[in-house]
Amino acid sequence: MKWLEVVRSKPGLRKGLIAAGIAVLLYVLFGFLALPPILESVLSKTLSETLHRKTEIREIRVNPLVLSLSVRGLKISERDAPETWVSAEEIFADLQLASVIRGGAVLSEIRLTRPYANLVRHPDGSYNFSDLIKEFSGKPEKAGKPLRYSFNNIQIVDGSIDFDDGPRKTRHEIRKIRIAVPFVSNLRYYVNRYVQPSFAAVVNGDPVELKGKTKPFSESLETTFELKIPDLDVPHYLAYVPLER
Repeated sequence: MKWLEVVRSKPGLRKGLIAAGIAVLLYVLFGFLALPPILESVLSKTLSETLHRKTEIREIRVNPLVLSLSVRGLKISERDAPETWVSAEEIFADLQLASVIRGGAVLSEIRLTRPYANLVRHPDGSYNFSDLIKEFSGKPEKAGKPLRYSFNNIQIVDGSIDFDDGPRKTRHEIRKIRIAVPFVSNLRYYVNRYVQPSFAAVVNGDPVELKGKTKPFSESLETTFELKIPDLDVPHYLAYVPLER
């Protein structure tokens, strides 16, 4: 073949191709073999220190060829207790090379599979995460350029929430949580497109469904929703909002 003859006749080109091949091989090996344990260690330590709760990760998988990341078996314990506070079977994200062109993070897919949260309301009215609200709400916002992003195909699959209301001595269960958002973006290319979110769950045995469309980053903030909540006492649940009113 002519291109092989060209390569053979030019030692400099041949060395360049060999060097490029070695670089690609090292990149692939690093992404598949070395990066996952590094991320697992760093992510577990960072979350544990930031949330003040022990964080465990069963496995992290990275595919450097398609720029995807999968965090599996995430478990965050209660503060100073071994019980599970938050967990997820898998958190999957797929980064796009368009991030470089668009000047912001572009993810073609974000999927959260079987997430779980255990929420507790204490007798004094505080929650088992109130410490985090106080800590992060008290920190001053850092000045700088806003993050530019485009998150696409956002999904939450088969989520669950347990809520233990100590003062009222009741327990609420939310099961079969399904959330789908085609995209959320503040990049100019997407600003004037509609976001069409959907939400479905079973709240204490009552099905809840919400569908709509919105332009969250346009000046009009145009939004419409269709809500289906048969026999659900909304004011009763609004009393649980953990913010000062």
